[in-house]
This record gives sequence, structure tokens and C-alpha cells, in this order.
Amino acid sequence: MEPTTPARSEKGPRRGHDGTVRIKDERPLQSKAYRKACAEYATKLLYPYDVPKSALASVGAITTWPALLGLLSWLVEEADETDRMKERVNSISDASRAREKALGTAWVQAGQAQTLEETAMLDKIEGLIRADYDELEGENEKCEKIIVDNDTAVENIKDSGDLDDPEEYERKNREIRGHVGEKVREVEDLRRREKEASEDRQRWEQKTGKEKEKEQKLRDQISELTQRVDAQAYSHDDLAQLLACARRLDEETCQLQEQITQCDSDTITEETQARTEQNTLQGLCHEFNECIGTGGHPAIPRANFNPEASDFLKRTFGSLAA
Repeated sequence: MEPTTPARSEKGPRRGHDGTVRIKDERPLQSKAYRKACAEYATKLLYPYDVPKSALASVGAITTWPALLGLLSWLVEEADETDRMKERVNSISDASRAREKALGTAWVQAGQAQTLEETAMLDKIEGLIRADYDELEGENEKCEKIIVDNDTAVENIKDSGDLDDPEEYERKNREIRGHVGEKVREVEDLRRREKEASEDRQRWEQKTGKEKEKEQKLRDQISELTQRVDAQAYSHDDLAQLLACARRLDEETCQLQEQITQCDSDTITEETQARTEQNTLQGLCHEFNECIGTGGHPAIPRANFNPEASDFLKRTFGSLAA
């Protein structure tokens, strides 16, 4: 039996080794073009130190390790710094996106709240105008009934012939007829202004309808932007558009409020003047009752004369003054 040779250790170089670790194929590293390309690549990476060509010529030699390890360490640090910069950029981007979303949500909520408030105010004003219109319709019906009753009473007076002191009655009749003529002209002027006010109200209602259409368009835009904000599918242009819509809604709301205030003021002025004319004409009607006699005539109602009675007085006085 032949003696066995002890196994050679694979953990280190054999005795007498020169310290160079050879790779399987050194031909690419021995190429000058390859070493030049490696040096240029390191320069393009902004490596602050020169890489000796000798280090690239014998990569496995121990003497070349410091330069190559320095380059390798620098590349690792650059990669780590790149990762850290990427994390910081992502963090800043997330924070900016969160702030933009919060700002957009706040503007959308504010715009929706203001829109609801303006809608409630418009509904309230419309209800008040409708109530005033119904009240005027009721007053007109009462006036028409009073005119019919007064016409009937005058016919009864003509048929009865029961009039005390005709000369005194005729004198007061002429005075009242003159006052009634003035009041008739004032009533006609009042009706003309009432017609103009009605036309202004119609124009205002048409303009209010247009404003409601604009408001609906703004609501649709706000709803669309809200959906984009919720889906995080928005941009700076969308946010700018939202801000512009909110400002335009504020301006149009202020203009509409000014128009509503002016309309209310005109309505109050017209109603005050109409009531004053009505009270004056009622006084003249009471004088007309008194001129018939001390106790009046039972066929003539004493109360609730109104401006509509001027027509019947004019017709009646013209027939009795002959």
C-alpha cells in the first residue's frame, strides 16, 4: 500500500506565493482600452481621486487594494447618499401633497357652506316676496268688493232722494270732487310705478334665475374638484381653478346681495307711499259721508274706503252735480 500524501490546504496560498490572486481569465483586464474605459467611467462618476492604470493592470495584487477599495467605498457611500436623498425627496413630496389636499378640502368645504347659506337666503327672500304678492292680491279683491258695494249704495241714494240741504251738499261735493281728481291722478301715478316695480321684479327674477344657473355651474365645478381631491388626482392648476371659482362666487354673491337690498328698499318705499295715499283717500271718503248729513245715509258704508274707491266717486259725482 502506497503512503498517502497529506491534503493541501485551500484556505491560503501555497508557500512561496507572491501575494497575487489570479482570476480565471485576465485577458480583458490586460486590454489598454478596457483600463482606459474603467478610468473614464470612474471620472464620470465624479470620483475625487485618480485611479492608477497600474491598479487596473493588476487588479488582484495586494498593492492595488487601497486604491480599488477606496473607489469601491466611495461608490457604496454614493449609493447610500442617493437612497437617502430619494427618501427625503419622497418625504417632502408626500408632505406637500398632504398640505395641498388639506388646503383644497378646506376651500371646497368653505365654498359648499357658503353656497348653502346663499341658497337659504334666496329661498327666504322669495318666500317674503310671494307673501307680499298674495297680500296685494287679497287687498285688490277687497277693493273690488267695496267698489261694487259703493255703486249699489249710490244707486240707492239716487232712488231715495233723501238728501238734506242740497246746496251745502253741492258745495262740499265740488270740493271733494276736486280733491278726488288730484287723488285719481296720484293713484294713476302710483299704478304706473307699481307696474314699473312689477317689471323690475320680473327682471330681477330673470336675473336671479341666471344667477342660480351660474351657482349650479359653480357647484358642479366644486363637486368635480372635490372628487379629484378625494381621489388625489389633482394638480396646482386644479387648485388655482378652485380658488378662482371661490372668489368669483364671493363677488357674485355680494352683487346679488346689493341688488336684493335695493329691491327691498324700493318695495318698502312704494308700500309706504301707497299706504299714505290710501289713508288720505279714506279721509276724503269720510268727508263725503259727512257731507250727506249729520248722521249720514244708511245706504252708504262709512268705513274701509281705499284708493280703488276714487273711480266710483268720480263717476258718481259727475252724475249728481248736474
